[in-house]
Amino acid sequence: MKKKLSLLLVLSMMLTLVPMNVFATSSNRVVTTHKVDNEATFTAELKIKEEDPNEFAKDSEFSFVMTLDNAEFLDANDADTTPTVTDSVYVAGDALSVSTIRVNRVSDTEAEVTYKRAAYATNTEATLNLSLPVKVKDNGEVKVKIDADGTPISSGEYTIATASKGGTITTIADTVDFMDDEAIKTIKIEETSVAALKVGDKVKVRLQDSDFNWKAGSVTVEYAGGFTTDTQTVTLASDSRDFEFEVDRASTSSRGRIYIKGLVVTCDDDDKYGEVKVKISGSNVSDETIVVGERVDYGVSFKADADDDMAELFAGRYETGLSIANPETSFTTDEGTTEDDYELVTLKIKENVENAWLDAPRKAEIEFPSWVKVIGVDLDTDSKLSFEIDDKKDRNVVEVTRNASGKIDEDVTFYVSSKADEKGDVEVKISGRALPNETKVVLGKVLAPVEMKTEPTNLKLGVQDQEIGKITLTETKAEAFKEDKVVLALDSDFEWNDTPKVKVVKGDIEIDEDSIDTSDNELTFKIKGESTEASVIEITGGTVDLKRYLPEGDYEVKLKGAALVQNDTNVVNSNDDELDGTFDKDRVAKVLIARVITPADANTKAGVEVKMQLGNTEMQVGENVVALDVAPYADVNNRTMLPLRALLNALGVEDQNIMWNQADTSVTVFKGDRVIKVKVGEAQYTVNGVAVPMDTVAVNKDGRVMLPVRAMAQAVGTQVEWDAATRTVTLK
Repeated sequence: MKKKLSLLLVLSMMLTLVPMNVFATSSNRVVTTHKVDNEATFTAELKIKEEDPNEFAKDSEFSFVMTLDNAEFLDANDADTTPTVTDSVYVAGDALSVSTIRVNRVSDTEAEVTYKRAAYATNTEATLNLSLPVKVKDNGEVKVKIDADGTPISSGEYTIATASKGGTITTIADTVDFMDDEAIKTIKIEETSVAALKVGDKVKVRLQDSDFNWKAGSVTVEYAGGFTTDTQTVTLASDSRDFEFEVDRASTSSRGRIYIKGLVVTCDDDDKYGEVKVKISGSNVSDETIVVGERVDYGVSFKADADDDMAELFAGRYETGLSIANPETSFTTDEGTTEDDYELVTLKIKENVENAWLDAPRKAEIEFPSWVKVIGVDLDTDSKLSFEIDDKKDRNVVEVTRNASGKIDEDVTFYVSSKADEKGDVEVKISGRALPNETKVVLGKVLAPVEMKTEPTNLKLGVQDQEIGKITLTETKAEAFKEDKVVLALDSDFEWNDTPKVKVVKGDIEIDEDSIDTSDNELTFKIKGESTEASVIEITGGTVDLKRYLPEGDYEVKLKGAALVQNDTNVVNSNDDELDGTFDKDRVAKVLIARVITPADANTKAGVEVKMQLGNTEMQVGENVVALDVAPYADVNNRTMLPLRALLNALGVEDQNIMWNQADTSVTVFKGDRVIKVKVGEAQYTVNGVAVPMDTVAVNKDGRVMLPVRAMAQAVGTQVEWDAATRTVTLK
């Protein structure tokens, strides 16, 4: 169903791009689809007919191109060919003059047809009958493609033959599922040319897997088509993998057909499950392997419909006023909503054998992920199953009960709403006392409608009008934003100062420029035109004010608003439990936007001089003496190593701004507008994310991180002096 809808949408878009006078006005068909050998030559016959009389205008010449696939035109020259071409136009029984038609072979696979109509009669459709001699290249379908190229001829691609290696093509009417002995459907062996099979040719029909045998008994071989009609009865004396018979006639005027009926596959309880294949071979018979059936277990199969495109739904979608006329049989929505916003791939339920699904009161459960709620179920009109959405289990479980006898083989479609900040496969688990087996099936995928990226910046406490980094909103697919409000919410202790610029940098989504506004911690704007291609919005130049009492640390921005989230419980007001497809979630994403740090003049003691002496566990800070846990020392590279925390404390950086991470053995320091990170064992540190190399590594000595004096001076922004005579370091 989704493929058909997608095709209709594509066609409707294409039609809006094509001028009216270019619409095709002919109906084209192949007279006969041949079955031939993969090296055969044959004549393809096409009929090209006006849809309405006189659309091929008199004295108006036009040309179109024909291209062959898996074949070539037989003409050996570049000169015009002379196919059988007529213009079927008559007046009072007398043929008018034949129109002028030329077929020019451009290459082995391409020919140009030029047509000029000489005359026409009112209310009579002209027909071009083209007979084209071609030679097949290989196995498979042979096709001719017509390219109208702006003419009144319809473009299209047509199969003119099916080619196979050897003298026959083998097919089977249908496949069967079986647990025990089972008769397969009729096998047809068809000649690719007259007299391809000879009298006395042997045809062998062999089961490919040794687990299976043909059951002993009588098998019927019927002759038809170019063969003299007759029937052979072939007896299998005992169970065997091989069935063989001898052709006792030859075809004459047309290709012959052989039908093999009555073959029964037999198997034991311990034989394997899966496809059952048969190989056809013999003298003048094309070697082919066909699937005749599948051995199945005693149970029920659950599969996603292979003919459906995998459903891709946006998280957070819901329609205010959504209504379900009857949750067990139909699904309807208000005007402006389509089923595709909520519809998963059809679940195909099939009993391998009758009564594998046990009768009521035994039940089965179809359990959805916890972040998905079922809002509707669509069934076959003659369903043998009853479905009930379980409100007690938060609508992510559907209970299923058999309500009628007979073998179950039906399609079920679920409609769902998903939590706004979740994404992933919608995998359902099907289990219960009514079923012999548990199954998991993926019925769709939930996408985040928009991906948000930021460029985090460092912000100072109590400072006004500070710029934040760029925010980028990227649609994962077209139409991810609906025509409604978008909200970017900062922490409640932030306040927008200057309103940022909101600009579409890619795609065709439309923003209402007049709607861009800030209020307290929220930036809002409206989408006034949904996109037809995935679009990108950039938000730049915004500034914020921070409350002075705000704790230091990381802060996020939340992406919200009805343009993205419609199933927030606080927004959707409904008293009807059947309408409940909502969640207590108002955002689709939250991302780091800023790191709040202490300003430099608030955590540094101005004018304080700090002195440390190698080997001395006392440090002089101004006029005071402070004890050290670890004395400064010189390492093996003769680099003076100082204790990081002790020095930072002396310079006024409080312990709450010095954070030790045991997991990766690193220290992060917030000092003024600097964020310094030092990792034990690495010969570098970072300042605001920028790596700074050192000529030795940071070490952990007696539980204290030690850094070389020069590196420390650079990191904290102080001056350093070294007195070799007293082996004293002074930092100012």
